[in-house]
Order: sequence, then C-alpha cells, then structure tokens
Amino acid sequence: MITALCLNPSLDRTLSVRGFRPGETNRVEDERTAPGGKGVNVARLLACLGAEAQALLFLPEDGRAAMEGALREAGCGLLGVPLPGSLRVNLKVLDTVNARVTELNAPGLAPSKEAMEAMERLAVSAARGSRWLCLCGSLPPGCPEDYYARLMRAVRAEAPGCRVAVDVSGPALEAALREGPDLIKPNIEELSDLSSRPLANLQEALAAAGALPGRGAGAILLSLGGEGAALLTEGLRLFVPALRLEVASTVGAGDAMLAGYIAGTEQGLAPVEAFRLSAACAAARVAGDEKEWRDFLARVEVRPL
Repeated sequence: MITALCLNPSLDRTLSVRGFRPGETNRVEDERTAPGGKGVNVARLLACLGAEAQALLFLPEDGRAAMEGALREAGCGLLGVPLPGSLRVNLKVLDTVNARVTELNAPGLAPSKEAMEAMERLAVSAARGSRWLCLCGSLPPGCPEDYYARLMRAVRAEAPGCRVAVDVSGPALEAALREGPDLIKPNIEELSDLSSRPLANLQEALAAAGALPGRGAGAILLSLGGEGAALLTEGLRLFVPALRLEVASTVGAGDAMLAGYIAGTEQGLAPVEAFRLSAACAAARVAGDEKEWRDFLARVEVRPL
C-alpha cells in the first residue's frame, strides 16, 4: 500500500478559454470539475499505474461524496478526518491557444487542534500498513509550519519501515527536510527558496540540488519545467531533457512525476528506469492524458550527469 496525504483537498473547476484575455469578457468553451489536491492526484495516478494506493485527507462534510466517488472510480482507497464545512473550490482558466493556466486557489478550511491530533494518529496507523507515505501539497490555514515534520516524527517512531516522500514548499519543506525524508520532489522555484537565492540556469539548479543531501534529503527528484527533470540519489545523478510535445496543461505534472517514480520503485525497477517512468508520466500529464504514459516511455532519454 502507498498512502498519499492531502491536508487541503479541493474541487478543481477548469474553464477552457480560447485566447484568455484578462480584464475582458471571455467565452468558456469547456468546463470540468474534479476533486483535486496534490495528494489526491498522486494517489489517483498511482492507482492508474497499477499500485495499491489510498488518499488520506482532511475531509469536509460538504464535498465528501464527490471525493469518495472520484477516488473509488480511480481505484483508490480513502481515509479521512472529518471537518465541518465545505471543500474548497479552486478555479483554473486554461488558455487553449497559449497552453497557459491561470489558477485561483481558495485557502481551504482550518482544522481544529483535535482534528490535527486525529490526523496524526490516522497517519501513523496508515503508515504501519504502507511502504510509502507521501506528504503532498499546501498546509491548510491554521496548521503550524512544522506540521509535516511533526507527522514525520510520529511515523518514524511508530512505523519505521514506511518510507516518506515529501512534495511541499516553503517553511514546511525546510522543517520536513530536517527530519530526513527518503525522497523530496521540489521544483525550480521551491529549490530557489531552499537555496535563499534565485537559480539562473540549469547548472546552478543542479548544484543547489546536490547540496540537499547534506541538509537531510535522501533522493531528490527535481522538476525543471521546460528544461526537463533530474534525479539525484546516493552515487547516482541523472538528467532527462524535456520532450517536445503539444502542451495541454502543466497542472499536475509534478504529481505525475512523483507517482511515476514511486510506482517504479515499487515495481522493482532500477532507479534509472523508475526515473524514465516518472518522466513519461509527467509528459503524458502535460500532453493531456495521463493514462497514455506508455506512449512516452521510449521517447524519454535518461542521461548521466
């Protein structure tokens, strides 16, 4: 079992607009609403890759049925700490001409102290039966910046056999890094924040990533946007240049990358092949159909650094 934690799940409403013009009247060509949040995406993509996966959520009463139905349809399990109120709604405007997405993300509900304690107990319980616990996405309002680190300490104490992957940002990532995660998946902006300086090029980004093991990280799966991606583990440094493809949307590409790498490790693939699968999953997501990841495997070129 692989458990993906999502403390701030959402309903993602995507509006497709041909040539979006801010400040003007725009006509919507297509509209879709689906449950979202990084942990939800990771769990769903893991199931798509054949892994046994479940999502662990703070779950508001209003929106619970939609979330349960979507995860059930995807083949995922669901564990939830109930919250009063409504699931947050995120608005995404997809410009179909320029393949750009404008996101308006709501803050979400603030969990009570009792709910946070219940989540800690549930995370430990889930970790006992899981090979990986993935900590993904933003903290909801009211959660302390070290809450992910707190969860990691509890899991390490009670379920030491469960590996921990972290895909968060800002102070929450810095705090989690001190607890020694087995895998982190920063993007270039998050890596810049960790480095306390802008990273001007690929070489600077790779140098900054190479310093992270000394700060507590195990493996580093680094998404570099239009440049590609890198994987740095003990004794291994790999790079994949971005594929040339028609971009449908970049939303969720990092989630697909993380899910692909973890699924590959669980299938017993060597790191280079797990990384290849990771890059193929991200490319399929960008191209608009994550289920077609096999179409991209042969096109992924893994290079040593």
